Amino acid sequence: MTNVLLVFSLLLHLVTFYIIMILAQRIQQIKNQTGGIENRELADILESHLEAVRAENQRLIAQLTPLDHHNIADSGPKDGEKAAIEKKAQPLDHEIPPPPVEGIEDQVEQSQTSEIIHLYQKGWSMPEIAKHLGLGNGEVELIINLYNKSNRK
Repeated sequence: MTNVLLVFSLLLHLVTFYIIMILAQRIQQIKNQTGGIENRELADILESHLEAVRAENQRLIAQLTPLDHHNIADSGPKDGEKAAIEKKAQPLDHEIPPPPVEGIEDQVEQSQTSEIIHLYQKGWSMPEIAKHLGLGNGEVELIINLYNKSNRK
């Protein structure tokens, strides 16, 4: 009886190992199929989407421009409303201006995108920029491709 259980257990282990191997191969195949989108393709997709959004915005602006001219003439405040607005706009005597801040200077930091473009314009290669800024090569390449495409137009 014990021998039968040992053989049965061994067979189950072998079948389980075989199924795990098949699943690992299928996962690898799926990764190879879906991971094929290259950075240039992604940049092209993003650029085409951006162009579609720009065209939609231009169409919307063209539709709204005539409406704005009509609304501007009709939307002005009436004479009674003007007096109320001017009365509210007068400064109060009890308002105290904020104290001056001394010894504090504004600090302006460069964004990653502008830093990537700046280094690229200096002649740095994409891998050098990625390594220097601690970014991925694909991210740097995408930003530079988008920058180059926007400058071509």
